[in-house]
Amino acid sequence: MLIDGITLFGIFFILSLLRAEVDFVTEYWYRAVLPMVLTWLVLDAIGAYSLDTDMRSLQFTSQFILAVVIIVVSTIVVVYIFSYKPSLQFSRSVLPASFLSFLLVSLFIRRMINSRLAEVRRKRFYLVLGTDETAQELYRTYAETPKDQYVRFADLSGKKIGAPICGNGSPAIEGDVLSKLRLMKGDCDGIILTEDKSSLNDEIFRQLVTLHFSSVPLIPSRTFLEDNFRKVPIFVLNKWWLFEGDLLLVRNPWYSRLKRMLDIGIAVVNSIIFIPLMIIIGILIRVESRGPAIFKQMRIGKNEIPFTMYKFRTMYQDSSSLDKYVRERDPRVTRVGKLLRLSRLDELPQLWNVLKGEMSMIGPRAEWFEVTREYEQKINYYHFRHLVKPGITGWAQVNYSYGENITDTVEKLQYDLYYISHYSLLLDIDIMLKTIHIMLFGKGR
Repeated sequence: MLIDGITLFGIFFILSLLRAEVDFVTEYWYRAVLPMVLTWLVLDAIGAYSLDTDMRSLQFTSQFILAVVIIVVSTIVVVYIFSYKPSLQFSRSVLPASFLSFLLVSLFIRRMINSRLAEVRRKRFYLVLGTDETAQELYRTYAETPKDQYVRFADLSGKKIGAPICGNGSPAIEGDVLSKLRLMKGDCDGIILTEDKSSLNDEIFRQLVTLHFSSVPLIPSRTFLEDNFRKVPIFVLNKWWLFEGDLLLVRNPWYSRLKRMLDIGIAVVNSIIFIPLMIIIGILIRVESRGPAIFKQMRIGKNEIPFTMYKFRTMYQDSSSLDKYVRERDPRVTRVGKLLRLSRLDELPQLWNVLKGEMSMIGPRAEWFEVTREYEQKINYYHFRHLVKPGITGWAQVNYSYGENITDTVEKLQYDLYYISHYSLLLDIDIMLKTIHIMLFGKGR
């Protein structure tokens, strides 16, 4: 954040001098404060200040470019439309030129720092104390989204030493835990305990205390998975999870009112902007296939209260009930429907559900009334997702593709539970940015 602040201010300074706008240097330097604050807020929302973000990826680059565009537009709206103070206004060429320069310089700096961090991390590791089902699930999750650090597993009982933790190709289980802890160096980023704390003897416990308050923290498995993968793993939960977690914002009436006000404002603005497009979409749907342009279906809302949800019809008439999942290259989907699903434009009629208060702009996906009962019987903690209003978009929607089976539903539930337990305005901003990215690059189904 400090580097970004210095870089952006320096670019404003240099370009203002080149434009002979000496007043910025001598008197109106505070013009840069608003764009700097907006830059910090928006970039923080896309993970640009997180050590866990791969800033070398194409996805991050596209998100960063989109974020800078949002910052520029927001600055123009606030400064040139809502402010009548000339002292706050840059010249029309300085602002876009400054942010274009900032975009290139900041991306270069991030890639350079991220590459160096990756080199350092590849020499470091996490040590997992445990070989139980939680340890195995932790390895599977870690293997699906590999990090730069590698992970090692140690058996406290000494009965599984040498065996792979999770089948062929997985790390071999190590032993002699106490000696490892005593000789632990600074190349370990943390120790993860998956087995019951009662399995620790006094010597191991004392050594863990010493390491935890020096350089190697003891990390609960749930905390590790939430921080690294931003989802709540079902396999480490218990029925008391909601009472143990900090879910104050979910129960905070003031934040709920703020979220409702934002929902109404965003829904009204988007309705006005997209009315011409929605008319065109409705015509195209009717031209391609018979039946209404709007598809209505009973869905489950907050506190398991059913409501009628509206979407643009993307399938041929009377074909949606044949299978509850939409497959890749599903023959039921029309040509117009495929484009609508890729761009997520089929969700636009749900703005009416938001205005009615049945949905929020952001929240878990509203599921069918019929399949919800099935999921609640087969999946533990599925009913937790009904603690908040369903959303047009959400944390699960932007992090996981459309589900095709019960396994996908479990995976998406873990992201929904993360949203419920980390409910915040910044997370909502992050989701909105990721949703815009998906819409622009066609990653729906």
